[in-house]
Parts: sequence; C-alpha cells; structure tokens
Amino acid sequence: MSDKTPGAYKHLCGNDKRKKKLKEDEDSAKLAEKSAKFFKNFKARNAGDTGLEAVDERGIRTDDNSQFQRQKLDLNQPSTSTFVPIYNTSDGYEIRAENHEVVNFTQHSEVSTQLESGGPTIPENDSNQVNPKAEDGNFHADAQTADQDIILDDPALWPTPINSASRRYLVTKGPVAVINDLYPKRDGESFDARYFQMSHNGIYHRREWLLYSRSQNSLFCFPCSIFGTQTMHRSPFQLSASNKTGYTDFHHKGRSILSHEGTQQHFSSTASWKSFQKNMKSSTLIDAMTEKQLKSEISFWKQVLKGILSAIIFLAKNNLALRGSSTNVLDHNCGNFLSLIKLLGNYYPPLTMHLERLKKNSTSYLSPKIQNEFITQCGNWVRETILEEIRNAKYFSIIIDSTPDSSRQEQITEVIRIVKCSKKECVVKEYFIDFIASEEKTGNGLSTVVVQKLEKDKLDIKNCRGQGYDNGANMAGAYKGVQSWISKISPKAQFIPCAAHSLNLVGVNAVERVLQAKLSLGQIQTIFIFFHASTQRWKLLNTKLNCNLKGHSTTRWSSRAESVQALSTQYWNVVEALVEITTSDTFNSDSVAGADSILNIMLTFRFLLSLKIWHQILHHINICNLTLQKGTNNLDLASKKLEALLSWLKEFRLSGFEECLSDSCTLAKQYDIDTTTGFMDKRKTRGIKRKRLEELSEDAAKELTNFERFKLEFFNELMDNLISEIGSRFGQLRSCNQDFGFLWGVGLAAGSNDSFKQRINDLCEKYEGDFDQIKFINEMNYVKHQISSLLPNGRDIYDTCPVEVLEIIYEHDLQSCFPNVACALQIFLTLPVTVSHGERSFSKLKIIKNYLRSSMGQERLSSLSILSIEHTITDTISFDEMIWVFANAKCRRVPLE
Repeated sequence: MSDKTPGAYKHLCGNDKRKKKLKEDEDSAKLAEKSAKFFKNFKARNAGDTGLEAVDERGIRTDDNSQFQRQKLDLNQPSTSTFVPIYNTSDGYEIRAENHEVVNFTQHSEVSTQLESGGPTIPENDSNQVNPKAEDGNFHADAQTADQDIILDDPALWPTPINSASRRYLVTKGPVAVINDLYPKRDGESFDARYFQMSHNGIYHRREWLLYSRSQNSLFCFPCSIFGTQTMHRSPFQLSASNKTGYTDFHHKGRSILSHEGTQQHFSSTASWKSFQKNMKSSTLIDAMTEKQLKSEISFWKQVLKGILSAIIFLAKNNLALRGSSTNVLDHNCGNFLSLIKLLGNYYPPLTMHLERLKKNSTSYLSPKIQNEFITQCGNWVRETILEEIRNAKYFSIIIDSTPDSSRQEQITEVIRIVKCSKKECVVKEYFIDFIASEEKTGNGLSTVVVQKLEKDKLDIKNCRGQGYDNGANMAGAYKGVQSWISKISPKAQFIPCAAHSLNLVGVNAVERVLQAKLSLGQIQTIFIFFHASTQRWKLLNTKLNCNLKGHSTTRWSSRAESVQALSTQYWNVVEALVEITTSDTFNSDSVAGADSILNIMLTFRFLLSLKIWHQILHHINICNLTLQKGTNNLDLASKKLEALLSWLKEFRLSGFEECLSDSCTLAKQYDIDTTTGFMDKRKTRGIKRKRLEELSEDAAKELTNFERFKLEFFNELMDNLISEIGSRFGQLRSCNQDFGFLWGVGLAAGSNDSFKQRINDLCEKYEGDFDQIKFINEMNYVKHQISSLLPNGRDIYDTCPVEVLEIIYEHDLQSCFPNVACALQIFLTLPVTVSHGERSFSKLKIIKNYLRSSMGQERLSSLSILSIEHTITDTISFDEMIWVFANAKCRRVPLE
C-alpha cells in the first residue's frame, strides 16, 4: 500500500521534467510563429514609448509602479473591491473607477490585418454567427431592448444562447474588465488583475478578451462566448448554455490563459469579433450616408411643398379658381394652379427639379385631392387661430345672416365680434368664421344651427353678450325669431338690429308712403334703364358724361344716393344725349320715342326741384350709412351719427325746401326751363285727397301755389316720415348706449356718485354675475380723476369715447385697479352695430362659388372663403407647420419628417 496521500502532487524525475520543458518550448515557438504570422502587418502604437513597465514570462507586469500591482493587504480586514469597467472607445480603452480616475489603453490587439487579407470569417453553417450587414431592423432599437437584460460586467449572467440583438449590443459596448484590489479565493487561490494585461517583446498589450464574472468568481473569453461555434471544441472560457461557470482553476490561471490565447478556436472567434465590429462600423457609415441622403430628400420635398402651398394660398387669397379641364401639368388648359406651378418652376429650383422628374404614377402632390387637403388644413389653421383669440377675449357677439349661393343652397355666414385689448391698443375685431349650409328657415331651427356651431367651435354661449341680425321676422322676431331663442339660452346676449339695415328700411318705408317721392325716384331709375338697355345709347351717353349713371338697388339705400348724385351733377349732359337721340337717324323709333318721353319729364321744373331735394337728403343719409358699416364702429359712435342725421333732417324740414327751390330756379333760368312745368293742375285732384290737403278747406286748397302744394305733398310728408322712422327704429341701440354711457365722455365727467350708483345697479341687474356691484361703485369714485389725469395734453374728459378710456386703462396697466370698469367697456364695445361684415362675406361667396364653380363642396367653400376674407391672418401661416400637419395626417409616399 502506498504511503502517498491520494491527490498529492507527483514529482517528476529530471528526465521527465526536461522532456516537458522541451515540449513547452516547442509549443511556445509554434505559438510565437503563429502569432507573428497573424500580426505580420501590425504596427505597435506605443512602440516608441520608453515608459513601459517590465513584464515577466507569463505576461504579467512585475514593476513596483504597475497600476495593477497587487497591494499588500491585511487579510484580517474586510475585503474591499472596486468595480472599474473598461469601455471600448474609438481611440482605445479606458478604465473608469468609482473615484472617476480614467486610465486609457491603446488597442494593440486588433485583427485588422487578417480581416483585410481575408482571414477567418464566420462559418456559414453556424446559426449563432450573424453578419450585421445582413440583419434587418434598427440597431439602436435592438440595442435598447438588449440593454434591459444584459449586465455588461458579469458575463455569467448573459442570456444564452446570445441572439443577434444581444450580440450587437455587446460588441457595441465592448468588453468590460472588473478591476478589484482583492478577488475572492477559490480552492485557496484567487484571480489577479494583472492578468488583464500581457507583454510581447517588452511591448504592453491589454487582454481585452478576458472577462471576470463577479457572480461566479470565474473567467470568460469575450469573443469565444459571443462568436464561439457549436462545432468547435468548447473551451472552459466559453460561455454557453451548459457552461455558465466559466474557468475556475486559478491555480493554473497564467498557463491556461496563455494556452487559450493560442488555440484555433480563440483565433477564429477573435477574427469573427473584429470582422463583425468592422462591418458594424461600415454599417454605421452607410447609415450616416443614408441618413444624410434622407435629410436631403426631406429638405427637397419640403421646398417643393412650400412652393405648392404658396401657389394655393395666392390663388385662394385672390378668389381665383385652381383647376382647369385637365389635370396634366403639360396641357395648356390645366388651370390656374398648375399654370402657376409651371411659372414658379422657371424661377424656383426645387419646383423645376420636381417638374423635370415627374413620371407616370410618380408622386407629384399636384392632384386635386392634395390641393383640397392643403386648402382645408390652411383654412382650419386660420379658423383655429381666430377662435383662440376669441376664447382669450372671453366675451363675444354673434353676427348671423343668410343668402342663397349659385347652387341655390342657403348659406348662413357666421361672424364673431370681439374686443382685442393690449398695452398698445384696444381694437374691435369682427372675424368671419364659417359658411354653414342649412335648409332651416324658422327662428327655432336657425337658432339650433347657431348654438350647435358655437359648441363645435368650443365657444361658450354663456359668454355671448350680443346678437346682430337683420330685421327679418325669422331673425329679429320678438317671440319666434332667432334672437328670442338665443336670449332664452343666454339672457345676457342683447339683440341689436343692424343699424345699416334699419336705416335702409327708414328710407324705403318713408318713400313708399309718399306718392310724389316714389314717382321721382322711379323716373330717375327709368332714365338709367333707358340708356343701360342699349349698348349704342350707353356709348353715346358715355361720350357726354364724366362718370356713368347708377341704378337703384332695393336692399342698398346708398345706391339711390349714387344714382341721384350722378344725375344731379350731370343733368344737362344727359339732356344733351337725349336730344341727340331724338334728332339722330341712327336710332330706331322706340329709342327716339323713349328719349322724347324722358326729355318731357326732365325738362320740367318739378323734376329739377325733386332731384335737388333728393340729392340733399340722400347725400346726408349715405354719409351716416357708410359710417355705420365700418367694422370698428361702436354703439356710441353709431348713436351720435344717427342723432346728427336726425338733427339735420329736422333743420332741413324747416328751411331745406326754400334752399332747394332757390337753387332749382337758378338752374331753370340757366337751362331756360319754365318754373311752372311739371306740376299737377291745382284745379284737378284726380279724385285723390291728399292727407295734407284734407286738413284744408276746399277753397284754401285751391288757393295754394304749385310750390306750396308740392311742398305739402312731397317735401313735408317725406321729411316727417323720415324723422318718424329714425325715431322709432333705433330704440334698442339708444337703450344699450344709455346703459353704459356713464363710463366715458359727458356721462363720466358730469356724473355724480348717486347717479353712478343708480346706473351701476341697473347694469348689474342686466348683466348679473359679470360685475361686483360694491367694487364697481368704488371704482367709479376714482376712475374719473384717474382718466382725466392720464389724458394727453389738450384732451378733455368730456370728449372721450369708450375705446379711448379702455386704451388708457390698458396702457397704464390699470385693469387690476378698475376691473369692473374695464369689463363693462369691453362688453359695450363687443355689442354689434351692423351685419355689414356678414354682407361682405356674401360678396366673397358670390365670387368664389360662382356659376362656373357651383358644384364646390361645403368644406372647400368655407376654407377658401376664410383664407380670402381673413387674408391678414392667412399671411401669417407657417409653411413648416402646415407641412408637418400634412406629413402626420397619414402615411405619405415620400419622406417629409
């Protein structure tokens, strides 16, 4: 029985030791030869460095100054370790410790020579080896997914088998070396950090392949674990599903590390690693080039779309049709849009290139569908910008009107009035919002349409403070009109009839009750129709006149003023044209008879006198009417203009007839017209008793002169009707103006504390919840003196207007001092005066949806209309934002983002 202990070291004899040493030397020589062949073109980066430390035959640095020299530690003290990851960088490797000290290592172990010379590659039959060029998908996305499961500094915890995403992630991050001052022991021996480096002919290299696992206290090979094949003889350094422990024989670690470095498996895995790394870099370069090309393509398409947007907005702002009879850009009848694109292509390079490379079925973004998309997006942008301003202003008024379009579809125009306040100015704004197609005619139905549209626009009807409609029964009716239904929903929404429309009705109703007035206006219209009905007669008339005659309009009272003024200022020129027609042989009998009949009317003193009276009356009414139609108008200014007109009418009734009679006699003398012509025989009454004559006895009536009789039947009766109509039709306007009148001008300057208190009480009852009554009264005790002190030099508080007072408050940031005063002024200025802005939108409607474009859709009509009407906001459209909206609306065929 042997005395030797089982497992004890067996000492070899001298001969065996010499054989073993000889075999090791032969193996080392073979390994050196293989290494020299492998690195035959390798150039050491630090070959000239003189500060390299000495290393022993095992490749371990032995100098005392070595960074990884093991320190003498007291083993009785607790073991401490520091995690120092080594990251692969473009310039080399760096070791990062917790104290943030960084140690750089140069990569001397790259296998670029073998890669370039066609060295070892990944076997085709190895499913675990993947060429990054052949992999599809986003590397960054794969890396992020892998990052969630992989712990870089502990290879024992890596998932097995390693998939392509994990492989990409690990190669990108590179090997991470765990540098500890002291490693745990295994079977009496522990790993040493000095093995992370090696030497070759005195030149320092880092073993980048060597990894340490903290969880298993073992070693792994980075390339073999990631690129090692299933067919190769597995090394204990290779991580696999069956080997998660790694190399643990620390007694022979130095020899085993050197031995593993010389194996064919390690060389092949290292070559695969470096090949994969190189391919990844090439792939990154390709990705960068692709990204650059993609950015260039995106920039090109954005420039093309900006040109297309510019053309669309230009045509929309100018109410021009976009399409022609052909959608081919090369055809001459391709329409305004494609023709404009071709024109821009002559001066705008992106469009030039775009048109040159257009082919069949290629992406052009010039189709009618894309045009409609851009029109809708731009229209929605303008509309939303306006609605945002309205929401910021809080209080608003609605202005509604309707008219049939060219396809006989009833269109309701939606206009919103607000006050936009800033430190620079306070200005009244009336914005067109939309055209609404509706078949409703009743007040209830129309009010439902209006309320639903406000909800769609995200406008709270409780913040509506005014309603502006025409005087139609379905709109203005006190019981069943739109205003009554809206008032039930929002009691603070005050209805104010359109002042311009009411003034037009004043003239219409006043004339309809005066026979002589209707007769004279009818004769003026007859003269216009006679010339306008024939191009030959119209041409002759234009040779005599400096300006054309004008016709009447039943809905536009100012048109009467224009027609009367044109005839009054060129009276004798028209007479000369008529005389030439009656004496000329070139005109037919109907023309001669018509001209002679009109001459018999015009050459009477009665016609001349009525023309002079109408000219004076309509001139002053028209001045007031034009002032009322301004969008920035307010109830105070409108009330003052109407009061001024009423005052003039009263004065004119007293002395106007004599003035007109005197001027007419002067003209009659100049034109040799008898002053007695044209009047009805005073002895003949035609069986009709005039209202004014009924008050006189029969004898007294017979004693009246022609002038006195004309004054009673025509002038006095017309003036009384006008004065009466104005006094009765503007009661609501005056009432609202009086409610707020104590906030500016005479009401503010002359008001007392008691009068302020009473007016504020009435206002707070009418607008419950909008004001703090007690604070409002206190504010009025100080606001008069404050406004008076802040007025410009030379201005008196008696002359102030509501806009001026509100601007002073905002200019000097007094809203916090007088919040109720500012709120009251804002509400007052929000109240509508006329529906003229809605009428103007109908003018655009007639141009945009004309008889040639009568099949236009409702969405396109509304978008084109708002782009044209609100052209100031249209000019601020951001093309980049529109392209972003267009790109994100759905998947596009070309890159835009």
